[in-house]
Amino acid sequence: MTAPDRLRPSWRARLLALPIGFALLLPGLTACGGPQRLSGGCGIVVDGSGSSRETTGFNADQQLRKDLDRFLLKAKCRNVVFAAITVNSAASTCSSEPIDLDPDEIGTTPREQVRASFRAATLIAAQSLLKCIYDDKRNDGGSDVLGGLARIARSHPDSAGDFNVLVVSDFMHTDPHVSLYRADLGTELKREKIIDGLVDRGQISDLSSIKLTTSGYGMLQGKDPAKFSQFDAFWRSVLKDHAGVPEPLTLQ
Repeated sequence: MTAPDRLRPSWRARLLALPIGFALLLPGLTACGGPQRLSGGCGIVVDGSGSSRETTGFNADQQLRKDLDRFLLKAKCRNVVFAAITVNSAASTCSSEPIDLDPDEIGTTPREQVRASFRAATLIAAQSLLKCIYDDKRNDGGSDVLGGLARIARSHPDSAGDFNVLVVSDFMHTDPHVSLYRADLGTELKREKIIDGLVDRGQISDLSSIKLTTSGYGMLQGKDPAKFSQFDAFWRSVLKDHAGVPEPLTLQ
C-alpha cells in the first residue's frame, strides 16, 4: 500500500465530519444565478521537512491555518492542486487529490456555502499531506524546496490561466549539495557561485507560469537582519533571475 493510499481514507473521513453537510451536494442538480463563478488555478506546497517543527520557530500547520483561507479567497481559486517539500520532493509518495472549490453541481446549497466548505476541505487536505510527510522520518534529513517548486509547476492545471501558488515553507533548502544552514551567502559572488551549481545540476526549474506567495519565508532568519538580507537576496536571485517567477513576488 502506497503512502497516498494510506492518506485517502483519513481525508474522506474528515470531509464527512465538516459542519456544512457535503451530503447536500447531490449530483445532477445545478444551482442557477448566484455569485460569479471562480476560475483560478492554484497550487499549495507544504514543507514537512526537518525544519518544519514548532520547536524550530517555523510551524507549517500554524502557517496553513493563518494564511491558506485568505490566499484561496484573494486568488479566487477554483481548481487546487498540491505538492510536498520533503528530503526528495520529486520522488515523494505523499500526495493529495485536487479539489474543485466551485463545482458545477451543488444541489440546493447556496454557492458561497459550498465554497466555504471546500476551502475547509482544502485545509484538511493540506494538513493530511503534512502528516504524511511527518510520518516518514526520512524527511528529517533535508528540505528540497526547489524540488517542491518544480513539482507544483508541473501540476499546473491545463485549463487554468494564471497559476497562483502558496508555498508554506521557511525556504531553508537543504540537499546533498547545498545546505542553507551552512552556506556562506555573505556576498553576491558567493551567492552566485552556489546558484551556478544549482543551475548546472538542473535544480532550478522554469517557474515563469507561477504567481508566487509564501508563508513562513525566512522565519528562521528573521531574528538576524543581516542574515535575512543575504538569505532574501539569494532567493530573489534564484526565483526572479533564474527561475523567471514574475512580479509581484510576495515573500513573507
